[in-house]
Amino acid sequence: MSQGRNEPLAAGSAEALAARKAEPAETQRLRREVKRLEDEVEILRTAAACFAQGIAGARSPVWQPSGPTRPFRRWAAWGA
Repeated sequence: MSQGRNEPLAAGSAEALAARKAEPAETQRLRREVKRLEDEVEILRTAAACFAQGIAGARSPVWQPSGPTRPFRRWAAWGA
């Protein structure tokens, strides 16, 4: 009777060699995935900070005119 998957892999078997070769590739893939996700988190943090600053800026504008505001000359005639 065969024990199938319950039997541990022999050190020199083809399956054991394939598994050992696949481990570094899998580790490298996972490291790339972690790096990509960390980059995405950084982008989202920056976007959230900009969005939050934009909301705060709507209540307290960063830009303020230096003098009295006037409409452009050509538009002023329309309102007159």
